[in-house]
Order: sequence, then structure tokens, then C-alpha cells
Amino acid sequence: MIRFGLGLTDSDVPGWDALTSALAITGMWLMARKKIEHWIAWIIVDSISVPLYIYKGLPLTSFQFLLFTILAGWGYMTWNIKLKLKESQS
Repeated sequence: MIRFGLGLTDSDVPGWDALTSALAITGMWLMARKKIEHWIAWIIVDSISVPLYIYKGLPLTSFQFLLFTILAGWGYMTWNIKLKLKESQS
């Protein structure tokens, strides 16, 4: 279990909360630059969030993040296919 912080939060899992926040910011930064890697960042964030929200007793939020994980995987595959088609046409 990751434990850090200076007692500035009441979260019982501040390291995991911070990790998901940092990766989400990274994903948004990559998305703003239209990099395909932003999908990977979202898949990682969502995959971490599913068990995190189950642990926090929020099963519906966990289910929502499971759907986000599926959508991010679909988005990555779609972008990858379109990118390869574009490269083959060049």
C-alpha cells in the first residue's frame, strides 16, 4: 500500500488518489496535443480507479470507471486503426 502525505487529507488512500489525479492530468495534457498515448493514460487511470472505488464503498462509481476503461480501450483501438490507415495511404 502506498502511504504518503502530511496529514493534509482525510483520505485513507492518499497515494492512490494522488496517482490517479496525476495520471489524469497527464492524460488531459496528451489529449490536448492529440497524442494517441492519451488513451493509454486513461486506461491506466480508469483501471486503477475501479478497485479504488470498490475499496471506498462506491460500487456505482466503480462501474462507471469500468465503462470508462472499456471506452478508452475502444478509443485507443479506433485511433490506432485510423492512424495506420492514414500512414498506409501516405
